[in-house]
Amino acid sequence: MSGSDSTFTSYEGSSKVKTGKGNGDIGGRPEDTNPCLEIHFQTQLSSPKPDVISKLKKGDTLNIELRTIHTQVVVAAIFDEEIAGGIASPQISSIRECIQKGTKYRAKVISIHEGLVRIDVFALMNDE
Repeated sequence: MSGSDSTFTSYEGSSKVKTGKGNGDIGGRPEDTNPCLEIHFQTQLSSPKPDVISKLKKGDTLNIELRTIHTQVVVAAIFDEEIAGGIASPQISSIRECIQKGTKYRAKVISIHEGLVRIDVFALMNDE
C-alpha cells in the first residue's frame, strides 16, 4: 500500500467491529474525527419538571449538561437555567464521558404531549 498509514475503525451499525491500519486512501474514518460529535438520537425527557415543561414549546433548544442531584451526577436537559428533566438513553455513559472531555450537546424539542417531552439530542460542531 502506498500513502501514509492512518488508524481506522470500521463500524457495522453502531457497534465497533474492527480496528486496524489503512493507507488513508480508501474507506475508514479520518483519523481526526471525534466520535463524540457523531452521537445523535431521539428520546423523551425522564422525570420532567412540570414548572419548566410548562414553559417549553416545540422547536425550543435545551442545553445538555451534567448536574448533581442528591449527590448523583446526571445528564440533564436545561431550559432557561433550570432542569427540565433527565436524559435516558443507552448512549448516556458515552455522552457523560464526552461532556467531561469538553463536547457540548443540545436538544431540540420535537413534541410535547400531556407532559411527555420528546427531544432530538445532538453534538455541537466547533462550539456552535
